[in-house]
Amino acid sequence: KYQPTTLDILSRKQVFVHPTKYIEYILAFVGNVAPKLKVAILLGLIFSIFALIVFIKWLQKKRFALLVFIMVFIFATSAAAGLSRLEMGVTEALSSRYSIYSLIMLCTVYTYSLKNYLGKQFYIFFSGGILSIFIFTVWLNPGINNLAIRRSLLQNNLVYPNLSRANEILLKSYKLGVFDSLIGNKILLYQHLAKLPSQTQYFIDYFDNYKLPLSNSSKIITINSNEISLKGWAVDSVDSKTASFVFADINGKMYPLNYGTPRPDVAYVLKNPNYEYSGFFGTITADNLKKGLNTLKLRIINTHGTGYYESKPLEFYYW
Repeated sequence: KYQPTTLDILSRKQVFVHPTKYIEYILAFVGNVAPKLKVAILLGLIFSIFALIVFIKWLQKKRFALLVFIMVFIFATSAAAGLSRLEMGVTEALSSRYSIYSLIMLCTVYTYSLKNYLGKQFYIFFSGGILSIFIFTVWLNPGINNLAIRRSLLQNNLVYPNLSRANEILLKSYKLGVFDSLIGNKILLYQHLAKLPSQTQYFIDYFDNYKLPLSNSSKIITINSNEISLKGWAVDSVDSKTASFVFADINGKMYPLNYGTPRPDVAYVLKNPNYEYSGFFGTITADNLKKGLNTLKLRIINTHGTGYYESKPLEFYYW
């Protein structure tokens, strides 16, 4: 049975709280072939208008059925992706893994134009060639940079097929007792690292059902559930790279978090493509929490694994 992740649950909440962001995500997903968010949203809007026109013609004349089915599939996929990824920000829709859908949409427009404007095929071929060269030119440098980042990740992190999936498998295996010694050794190793004097950049987006920072600074965080969900991002800003690992330190007890999830919004805002995979999330059981006041700190292991940064304490009450 499928169990929704913390990210899924938070994203679905965002759909109802910020429906306009959800629409922007869908449009950016469909227009992913554009390199900038605003351009992608605009292109997605153009594709949407085109899809609506083709759909109306299909209803009237029952033509272009295959193209209609392809476009329905693409928009349905974008809507589904938004339901589980919106919490990561609209810019996540520009992830390279989604580019294929936008390219298929572009090919659909091209195919429709060839079939519908038989007398102007030369102009369509010429325009398609110019557009192809333009897209290739625009994406050349970002594509090379992304490949360089992937190569760096493969050389420096555990990837199967990506860091997020590897941590997910390890944490699940740890809960089942399969790789208890592997995770346990990592915790023991990182527990004895020295605290680094400098600070790094991080942010906790959600702590259980609380979105941080709290709008009311005097509001007290109170937890009464059996599990605490945690989500945010952290980097090694001293070396301008991602961290090695992130732990939640609650009352001195270490809890490994799932680190390495995509956060293109962080890379975009901080203007550093190395930060794209800097997200973390996890679920902590409340069995070891004490009644009353508890303290959470993040231990952010630096990129070399030689020390850790400590976050500011976050106090909460557990009943």
